Amino acid sequence: MVRYSRVFQRSGEQIPVPVACIRDRDLVPAGTSEEMRGALKCWDEMTEQEIAAHVADLAGDDDGPVKTFVSNWWTLEYDLAVTSWTMARLMHRAVKLASVAERSWPDAAKTEQVIARADRDIDEWEGQGLTLEQAALKIYRPLKLDRASKSITAQFAAQLLASTPLTQSDVPPYLVHAFKYLCGEAAL
Repeated sequence: MVRYSRVFQRSGEQIPVPVACIRDRDLVPAGTSEEMRGALKCWDEMTEQEIAAHVADLAGDDDGPVKTFVSNWWTLEYDLAVTSWTMARLMHRAVKLASVAERSWPDAAKTEQVIARADRDIDEWEGQGLTLEQAALKIYRPLKLDRASKSITAQFAAQLLASTPLTQSDVPPYLVHAFKYLCGEAAL
């Protein structure tokens, strides 16, 4: 990502196009299992100053029209799932479909079955009083542990987004800021 953005940071003439780099924060939330955490730090174990320094380091190559937008929580996929129940449902559907696609691409009937099961999971979690953070950990788990493809999940999520009404509050704040930077305030 940084490598490609450098094209827009050449000395002398710069291309007058805003460039938004999207970065994962890569700090895990409290309650993340050791298996999912790996070597990543937990944000609850860091001071606000340490977190700010970590984020500043991730955006350290910003210059000219290039600006980095660091995820609010952990990774793009986790952040999408933790932002709202609407996005948690969408991401859970996408992850479940990607998991099924590992074996064979789901036809329309199988897709409906997988979506129905994913929706039941979300309804159960909400009924049990799970927080969005707890649900997002469950949703992100197959992606983190390589049980579902992130790229295939992204394809399904894009497809599902086309038919999912969203409000600005359904989008992670750092993505809203990136869109505003790229398109201007009137874009949203």
